[in-house]
Amino acid sequence: MNKLVLLLPVGLLLWVACGASNNVTPTATPASSQSPAALTEFANPELLVTSGWLEQHLGEADVRVIDARSESQYRDGHIPGAVNIPPSVLTDLNHPVAGMMVPFEQMVMLLGDRGIRAEHRVVIYDAGNLMSAARLFWGMDLYGHQRLSVLDGGIAKWMADSRAVAKV
Repeated sequence: MNKLVLLLPVGLLLWVACGASNNVTPTATPASSQSPAALTEFANPELLVTSGWLEQHLGEADVRVIDARSESQYRDGHIPGAVNIPPSVLTDLNHPVAGMMVPFEQMVMLLGDRGIRAEHRVVIYDAGNLMSAARLFWGMDLYGHQRLSVLDGGIAKWMADSRAVAKV
């Protein structure tokens, strides 16, 4: 069961990114929120952003970045301006089924305490394996956040591209 709980968000993210259905209706997005042309072969290219796109948009008032790795990994180096939501805080320890997502109210509090609101464009990243980023993406989508993206390649790609890293 635990493997299913972990793999479900990854599969869901891939399913959505590749065009969850044949009834995909493109929507117009402001130029500042569009993804690079290299990713437009996806039905929903706004769900996956490159390190170049993120670097260009860091610091914009409506963009928030979430590091979905452990607290120690975050302290060792993260994307400037990113807040940390480690995977450990996303699991409802009071639920009888292991691995269940925290309730809505707790998710709202987790996000709100880190300055994330419904109107923000949120980019989530992890070490590059999409496990914790996909889980957080899925949880936020489940609870209705509309503007979500995952950083293609995570922090590993960010660093491979020689982009700035901040330390706590």
